[in-house]
Amino acid sequence: MTPCVGTAVVRHDPAAASPVVMLRGLRMYGMAQATADLMEQGAPVFEVAIPILS
Repeated sequence: MTPCVGTAVVRHDPAAASPVVMLRGLRMYGMAQATADLMEQGAPVFEVAIPILS
């Protein structure tokens, strides 16, 4: 078995996922993808905005 080198650990944050679920429900798939990308990158601005968005 080979170790995974260079893989990032992504933590699951339900509060951060709620805007993605909401945007998908509104059929705003591009915005949902952009939000998911920001969440994966750990963008500081997105981290601050999570309480406002959820």
